[in-house]
Amino acid sequence: MTILEEMYENDLFSLIDTEDMGETYKNALDRLLNAEKAITDKYPDCKEMIEEYQSAEIDLHHITHRHEFCKGFRAGALLLTEILKFDK
Repeated sequence: MTILEEMYENDLFSLIDTEDMGETYKNALDRLLNAEKAITDKYPDCKEMIEEYQSAEIDLHHITHRHEFCKGFRAGALLLTEILKFDK
């Protein structure tokens, strides 16, 4: 694991603070939770499959967010390097 991945995994920064995400995020989250409940209620015999799907999706999002965090951090470091070159 790289140092950037360690920073992301150990939550040195609060990467997801739902209070800062605003009303749009909260509305989307509510829609997601309501849809999940409706599916589970309608297809109770598929609950395990739905939970496996949710787990796989969470894993995928986590991997994607970590990758994007690392890319953004590297881009910021490259920008800083460019700024420091011109300050000389």
